[in-house]
Amino acid sequence: MVPAVLIALAVLTACAAGEPARTDGAPPASNQSEAPVRTGPPLDITDDDGFRFRLEGTAVGRSATVPDIGHDGEQSAPPGEVFVYADLFVTNLQADRPGPLEDYLERWYLQVPKTAADDGRLPFCDEGLPGFCGHYAACYRLDLPLGDADLSNLEEESFTMAPGARWPLRCYLGRGSFGSYKGVVPVAEDAADQIHFVRMKQSWAQTEERQELAFPTN
Repeated sequence: MVPAVLIALAVLTACAAGEPARTDGAPPASNQSEAPVRTGPPLDITDDDGFRFRLEGTAVGRSATVPDIGHDGEQSAPPGEVFVYADLFVTNLQADRPGPLEDYLERWYLQVPKTAADDGRLPFCDEGLPGFCGHYAACYRLDLPLGDADLSNLEEESFTMAPGARWPLRCYLGRGSFGSYKGVVPVAEDAADQIHFVRMKQSWAQTEERQELAFPTN
C-alpha cells in the first residue's frame, strides 16, 4: 500500500521558538479538563489522492517511558536518554466521505538535533533543516483505550477517519514501517530540547515538498 522507503513525520518543536518541551509525558490538557486546548497555526494538507486534512500542533515534550498499547509492554529509556513526542489534532476536512490517513503513513517525521543519537538511529536528515535528523513517527490516538489506539496495524479502518472527524494524536520518534508504534527510539536527553514535526514528500532521496507544523508559544 505504501512504498517502503518514505514515511515522514518530522516534528519540529516549538522549542526552537521558545516553547519548552514537556517533561512529564502526561496527556495534553484536552484529556484532563474541559478547558480549550491551545493550538498552533493550522496546517492544511492535500494528499496524492485528493483527500484534505488539517493538522494542529498542541505540544511537544519528552518522557522517560512510553505506554503499552498492546505490543511490547511499557518501555523505559536507558539512563541519560528520553523519548520525544509531539501532540496534535488531525481533522478530516471532507464533510461527505471518510478520509484514510495514508498520507500520515508516508510523509510524517519527527526530528531532533543530529547529536541526539550518532549511532544510526536517526537515518533521515532534513536538507531544509541542517543539523537535524529523525525517523518515522510512531503515533497513537489519545481518545481511545490504549489497546485500540494504534494507527499502525495496517487494517484500513484503524486509520480511516469519518467525515469531519477530529482525532488527538501523540506521535513519538519511532522506526517502525507504516507508522508503527513499535520501535520507539530514545535519544540523548541533553540534545532533545528541540523537536520538529515535519511532513516531507521525498523522491529518490531528494525532498520535493516540506511542511512544518508549528506549536503554541508562550
